[in-house]
Amino acid sequence: MRRAGLALAAASCLAGIYLLAAADLILRQRAAYREGRLWLARGSGETLWGRPRDLACLYFESAANLFWPPGGRWARLSREKLKECR
Repeated sequence: MRRAGLALAAASCLAGIYLLAAADLILRQRAAYREGRLWLARGSGETLWGRPRDLACLYFESAANLFWPPGGRWARLSREKLKECR
């Protein structure tokens, strides 16, 4: 009985860690999408880091390709904006 309780506690901890990691990645994906939209709204001009349009494309690309889930809401929106950006 004690082993079953220990196994359940271990499985619960692993599931919790997995859920926290997934939530973190989704929030990072959303943040990259929003940052890309901000750079795209700045329009033309030159900044210290480069052209705003190029920076927006980089943020959209990272949100679309580097984060999990690849078919999620923010990845889909980032792919659409990436097509507009290029």
